[in-house]
Amino acid sequence: MYNSDMTSFYKRAFKIMLPIIASQVLIVAVGFVDNFMIADYDVKQNHLTAVGAGAEIWFAMSSFYFAIGALFSIFYAQFHEKHDTTHFKDTFKFNLHIALIFMIVVSLLMYFVSDELTSLFFLGDGEGVDSTARKLSGDYLKILSLGNIFASLSYFLINPLVIMGKAKYLLILSVISLVTNILFDYIFIYVIDKGSSGAAWSTSLSFGIQFLVSIFFFWLHRDKFSGTWNV
Repeated sequence: MYNSDMTSFYKRAFKIMLPIIASQVLIVAVGFVDNFMIADYDVKQNHLTAVGAGAEIWFAMSSFYFAIGALFSIFYAQFHEKHDTTHFKDTFKFNLHIALIFMIVVSLLMYFVSDELTSLFFLGDGEGVDSTARKLSGDYLKILSLGNIFASLSYFLINPLVIMGKAKYLLILSVISLVTNILFDYIFIYVIDKGSSGAAWSTSLSFGIQFLVSIFFFWLHRDKFSGTWNV
């Protein structure tokens, strides 16, 4: 009996763990793709510097979403295991409020304080060789504030589904985000010739598609969350 229970546990654990690990690798790859695609755009590599600085700021801010998601995952897992649908829904509703607050605050900071945030990566006074990269990085972060809305809401919707054993959804979203980002990077950076701004639009649009797919996955399990939107 013990061996049977442990075997069942390991199967469940790996079923959830492996897609999550793979998805995290793909998430990192999305950032790598932006840098790789923009590397040869200009000789002075101002656009590469801008993308690197802007992306680092966004990754730092997005850590709040992962921290909040990890916190609520504890409660999702607890109530899901007990089949306590009432408290599971209450947790989701509370998570909705917190996610919206952080999404709004972070997006506003990225849009209105983008220059101040990205200037943390530049030690000069903004008048020298780094002035172009400094301005481009601020523009990059400002555009990415739109993508931040899509990314945060996508993560919010998919997190409880992962706890319910649908970890493959997270992997699918990561693949979609990577593939669309590669395609859009080429179009916006080189075809439309937008450089670092094009990379920001590319990432934002790929997050937008990811969000739409997240809505579809959530809709497939909408019965589990009935009544939670009355906020």
